[in-house]
Amino acid sequence: MGLELFLRENCQKAEKRRVVISERFQENGVPVEWVLRPITAAKEEEIRRSCTENGGLDVYRYCGRLCEESVLYPDLKNASLQDSYGVMGGAALLKAMLNGGEYVFLVRQVEEVNGFGQSERTLADEAKN
Repeated sequence: MGLELFLRENCQKAEKRRVVISERFQENGVPVEWVLRPITAAKEEEIRRSCTENGGLDVYRYCGRLCEESVLYPDLKNASLQDSYGVMGGAALLKAMLNGGEYVFLVRQVEEVNGFGQSERTLADEAKN
């Protein structure tokens, strides 16, 4: 085994994930799959830094930005889609499009596609249900 295994051309591509986030968005009676993609560590760091103030992470803003960057479809940057919900920006659009449970489900899917394990709080919340 050598270092050539770690060369970019030998690295497996990060997989996109197709998942139904909400049953409410349908085409011909079939729920539409959203397409999620993992982001790079550099992009995640950029998001984390932009959501940190006075040494503390704004978790709500962080989750919104992480989802905004990870959702490929639907196109959250589409002006017509944003206009239809009366919002500006992908993170705001997600919060307008989805109900609370759907949004939490999206966040969990985005965490998974980006390789994050479940947090202790998530595990505790699931244990309560």
